Amino acid sequence: MFATIIAAVTSFISTNIDDIFILMLFFAQVKSKQHVVIGQYLGIGVLTAVSLLGSAVLQFIPEEYIRFLGVIPIVLGIKAWVECKKNAEEEENDAPTAKDSALQQILSVSLVTVANGADNIGVYIPLFAGYSLQQMLAAIAVFAVMVAVWCFLAQKLASLPMLGAGIEKYKHILVPVVFIALGIYILLA
Repeated sequence: MFATIIAAVTSFISTNIDDIFILMLFFAQVKSKQHVVIGQYLGIGVLTAVSLLGSAVLQFIPEEYIRFLGVIPIVLGIKAWVECKKNAEEEENDAPTAKDSALQQILSVSLVTVANGADNIGVYIPLFAGYSLQQMLAAIAVFAVMVAVWCFLAQKLASLPMLGAGIEKYKHILVPVVFIALGIYILLA
């Protein structure tokens, strides 16, 4: 079970490292921090549900082939390495403002999370595909805790611009390395 928890934490961090910067923007622009948190839970919940459905389909594939899905995070890591610079202006334009309604703020956060979640699905499907029901439930519980941690960190980082700039500077190295390492873990599992 310890390996499942570590894999879930690693998967969450690697697929949501870019989300922390988006969350920082959201926290900086809205009055109610609760709307950002609810929107993030909703977005991650949708991504997790889609991944669970995808992994259920994979239950019909022989187990020895499922590990080859570890290629997906490796490809995502390579893609992230090649596309190391994101367009920050697009992220800023999608961020909700303080004058938006509560529902608009929640939906904005959740939709941006889902739109930014192809890597989540690409990593979570092969991860869940090899898990028992107990391991899946443990991973989902870890994701729920990690969303709270992520929101807390993003809110704190939003108030420390120097730290956020440092993480942003090295994101192009961190994300690919973690994705590739996770893909290798899945291949070898």
